[in-house]
Amino acid sequence: MILPTFARHTFATRATTLVLGLVLAPAALALAAGAGGNRAPKAPPADRVDAAVAAAADYLWTLYADDHWDEQATGAMPRDHGGRTALCVYALLSAGESYQSEPMADAIEWLAGAEVQSVYARSFRVLALSEIPDRAASAQVRRTILADGQWLLAAARPDGAYDYLASTATGDGWDNSNTQAAHLAVWTAAQRGLAVRPEYWRRAEQHWLRTQTGPGGWSYGSARRPPYGSMTAAGLASLLVCYDELHQSAARGEDAGRADRAIAGGVAWLGKNFTAWENPGRGPQYYFYYLWAVERAGRASGYAFFGDHDWFAEGAGELLRTQSRDGGWGDLVDTCFALTFLAHGSQPILFSKLKYDGVWNARPRDMANLTRWLGRRFERPVRWQIVDIDSPIEQWRRTPILYISGASTPRFTAAHIARLRRYAEAGGLILSEAAGNSPAFNVAMRKMYATAFADRRLEPIDPSHPVFRAHRELRNPIRLSGVDNGVRLLAIHSPGDLSNAWQRRDTARRGDVFQLAANMYFHATDFGAFGRHRLPPAERLAPAAKPTRVIPVALLSHAGNSAPEPMAYDRLAAMMAQRYAVALEYSEPLAIADLPADRYPIALMTGTEAFTLSAADRSALRAFIDAGGLLVADAAGGSDAFDKAATEQLLTLLDDVYPKVGRLPTTSKVYRQPGRIIGKVAYRRASRTRYGDDRAPRLQAVSIEGRPAIVYSHDDLTAGLVGYYGHNLRGYAPDSAFEIMRNLLLYAADRPKPRPPGESEPTP
Repeated sequence: MILPTFARHTFATRATTLVLGLVLAPAALALAAGAGGNRAPKAPPADRVDAAVAAAADYLWTLYADDHWDEQATGAMPRDHGGRTALCVYALLSAGESYQSEPMADAIEWLAGAEVQSVYARSFRVLALSEIPDRAASAQVRRTILADGQWLLAAARPDGAYDYLASTATGDGWDNSNTQAAHLAVWTAAQRGLAVRPEYWRRAEQHWLRTQTGPGGWSYGSARRPPYGSMTAAGLASLLVCYDELHQSAARGEDAGRADRAIAGGVAWLGKNFTAWENPGRGPQYYFYYLWAVERAGRASGYAFFGDHDWFAEGAGELLRTQSRDGGWGDLVDTCFALTFLAHGSQPILFSKLKYDGVWNARPRDMANLTRWLGRRFERPVRWQIVDIDSPIEQWRRTPILYISGASTPRFTAAHIARLRRYAEAGGLILSEAAGNSPAFNVAMRKMYATAFADRRLEPIDPSHPVFRAHRELRNPIRLSGVDNGVRLLAIHSPGDLSNAWQRRDTARRGDVFQLAANMYFHATDFGAFGRHRLPPAERLAPAAKPTRVIPVALLSHAGNSAPEPMAYDRLAAMMAQRYAVALEYSEPLAIADLPADRYPIALMTGTEAFTLSAADRSALRAFIDAGGLLVADAAGGSDAFDKAATEQLLTLLDDVYPKVGRLPTTSKVYRQPGRIIGKVAYRRASRTRYGDDRAPRLQAVSIEGRPAIVYSHDDLTAGLVGYYGHNLRGYAPDSAFEIMRNLLLYAADRPKPRPPGESEPTP
């Protein structure tokens, strides 16, 4: 859903008054001071954002007393009674405070029963109480939401605008700040059962179209006034609310076309004028309200960037830089705006929608409606984003699913196709669908997949596949094709239209299409529960890094799908170089029979299918082991077929000379490398189900006089090295997979060569 907005604002015509009657902190604590030029700070780490959110919440609780927050603060207007408490409840619930905790439950009860009068106070109360899941809301909370919504419907002017109090006047007694708060509150109440006639939204849309300025922004008043940042962000988000209610049809008519152009104008204005340290057009005034309005516009539009600006990364960086030691920013209202920006902006992003040269956005609100449905269904606010085909691939990696919709032939270059493959190999899932059942898009995407995955095939997905039932089984399976690497799906293609159901919010007739999206997300993240899931970082060698050692590594090729996850070894090499200054020098894929006996200290083998060792293969492996090499193999994804073959073919390789096969003891030097001791490990969900509380590594070894010569893992290491979480994979969690491979590499490189079979130990 488009997130609720609490619009605190100091207005040019009422310069001493704030929403809820607070006096603006002088120059917003001079936040613009020292900000420098047009700089773009990197996104703060999630743990730092979490800490800032927790500190801000603690600060707000220090101001709480007697079931509510002070409604008689200096400068507070009596008409806005209840508004300060509504804002605090809204901000704290948005930040994850439990509605069941004792102080919050008391504040909610006070707020639901308070006598409120103004448009602001009514609007903010709706937004605050609607943060409580509908199933958990008390009867009083439900009544209050609907009563406030009904009051706001009656308080609207005939032209769709609002003033501070209920009015039916047609003069100048209105402003865009009151109006955007009321429109958002009515829309929010409608999600909880308020009946709103389409005519209300038509008047609201006409208001925002009428008041947009020539440059594409909005001001506090008419279109003749200069636009500025906070009101442009609020106007853009409000127009998107109207769009969602009026233009569900995929066929956009004249009115929708005008709304499309107005939305594009608002996005363009923000892209051209965005700054993270001041309110464009107003400087330090209304800064916190501006950031919060930008967050709302970003969530509503799906744009993670306005122009070249990552609005959340830059805004969060400024907020963390300027947060006071007490956890606040300026005063109670400033802190609520800042807290809500951080809390909402860091919520999980489920889908990235790809923007490319072609008809990529035939259904402009498909992802907005889908993520809103998912958020309500699972009671967890979630987001989506739009990414450009030429944007840095790290932006794509914020989500586990890259969504490509099309109603024409997409004009992908060879470089674009390579990037799509790279995204999928790094753990991402590509979802493509033909909007309007477009034949041109279907033909083009089949060719694209054939080029991107020349070693794989796009094939029909069996109706028994987990993607149809990972969360809940579909009533009627949908015809899909997919590209599978043996461990997981790399891509899913729907030749039929999916986006029309999402655009129209048609859950009654096409509920399976919504459920399919939930299944896809849970399949891609192994029941990620809408956490902060993103693909692992693409670690690269630091330019100045010089390896302190080099380890040659043989990569073995065989008939059992020997390279299902090529990114695994790329990422392993990058992490070893970056973290330990160790360079891995990989061979080209070697047929087992061609493995040199003494060139490599370690050989790696993985796969997903059955294989059989020839006599030449067995001879080469025996010679490699006799020369001191360590053979390491794993069943990629926990593949049963590969596991059975490896157990029969690899673990019996030395039975005639060294028949000792068993679980590698925790005292082994493999686990006890100096400074890199492995005690407990983390398993994926499927392995935890099998092993229970056993947290010790479960590597199998064929040992020569106590030293492992063959190390085999029934549980996946390969997918763990890529770093993603996929559905029902049996194996080690990514961090543990890397630690095990790290130690195996270092152990193999450092151990002395063994004595040939039968040779006695030399006399000292």
